[in-house]
Amino acid sequence: MDFLSHILWANLLFRKKEWKYEGVFFALIPDITFVPILAFFILKLDSELIQVFRTFWKVTFLSHSVLIMLVFFATASIYLKRYYYPLFFGWGLHILIDTITHKGGVRAGFPSGARWFYPVSTLKIEGLVNYETLGFMVINWLALILIYAYLYLPLNEQKYLKH
Repeated sequence: MDFLSHILWANLLFRKKEWKYEGVFFALIPDITFVPILAFFILKLDSELIQVFRTFWKVTFLSHSVLIMLVFFATASIYLKRYYYPLFFGWGLHILIDTITHKGGVRAGFPSGARWFYPVSTLKIEGLVNYETLGFMVINWLALILIYAYLYLPLNEQKYLKH
């Protein structure tokens, strides 16, 4: 899913948690590794340079791995002497959303599907829908707009009850 959608869905789901902002932060972590690759792809730099950046895909596989997320969760929880839920739910939400929305297509050499057990296994879970399709983008953004409007736009209920 796109970067901004990850932010908005995490913000919605964690809006009543005291760790909301931390949860949103950790929902972004897996895609931070994607920024240099995306820049090279958008700028359409020489294909030999893109080949070099394909090695960064391994880092992206790591950041989208449930195993790696659990290692970070365990490490943070042990260090803090309590379960660190923002990391678990934020990062986990990102992986779950990407698992569902990464179907088909190869962009700059990045194969589709989620690799939950990377680097132990390269087994991939193919998504249900491709987030880059127009139909999905319309549904996703319409849902976000409607939910945010319902939750955050001030509605004068008395005005509607009088008629």
